[in-house]
Amino acid sequence: MRIDKKDVLVVIPARSGSKGIPGKNVKKLNGKPLILYTIELAKKMFSNEQIVVNTDDLELAALAKKHGASIPFIRPQELAQDHSSSRDVIVHLLNTLKKSDSLPKAIMLLQPTSPLKELQHLQESLDLFLNHNCDMVVSVVESKTNPYFNLFEEDENGYLNKSKPGIILRRQDMPPAL
Repeated sequence: MRIDKKDVLVVIPARSGSKGIPGKNVKKLNGKPLILYTIELAKKMFSNEQIVVNTDDLELAALAKKHGASIPFIRPQELAQDHSSSRDVIVHLLNTLKKSDSLPKAIMLLQPTSPLKELQHLQESLDLFLNHNCDMVVSVVESKTNPYFNLFEEDENGYLNKSKPGIILRRQDMPPAL
């Protein structure tokens, strides 16, 4: 099946119930609500109709709609909990869209909590997806602190052991971790 840019639905999941930073998606970063960075970036590549904010928060929904994003429905509370996964949110979204015969051929998931995304990277990932017969594309960045060297787990006796034990003893000799 040939997929074109117009077949992509951009999904921005943004629940209200953050415990770490309550209301984080509407908190201002450099004078602008956090979620607007992602909406504005998406609008540089996609039409307003292709950009969906999936939220349980009425204030956030109104803000997103005011700035051009679509809000097809308010997310159910059971999908706005600490344990709710992006997968569950997307499955619910697809099941809801299926009822109205408006299923997209592809989804681009953009997290509003990563406001420093660059247009070039979105375009590159979309090009990879559209032109290289990929099932999915995921962005990664090399970790500054390598978990092979810095990650420990507690054993049954309460002792800490390296999570990735091996013969490599120096941090500089560790393989890159993405």
